[in-house]
Amino acid sequence: MKNSAEKVLIKLNRRGSKGVSVDQFPTGFRLAARINDLRVKYEIKTVMEEVSYGRRARYFYIGELETT
Repeated sequence: MKNSAEKVLIKLNRRGSKGVSVDQFPTGFRLAARINDLRVKYEIKTVMEEVSYGRRARYFYIGELETT
């Protein structure tokens, strides 16, 4: 079974230009924490969007970070 950060990475890749938000995961899932874990190896863009209940982050996979 894949860990939760790997599941987020798979979903980021599959959704492409639609991105992912907390709405695509079960209640209580710590998406922001998993995104933070992934940012060690991957570039992920965050866009804040207005929704009926306030604001939420939508995340987009950009690519792997270059290693020097």
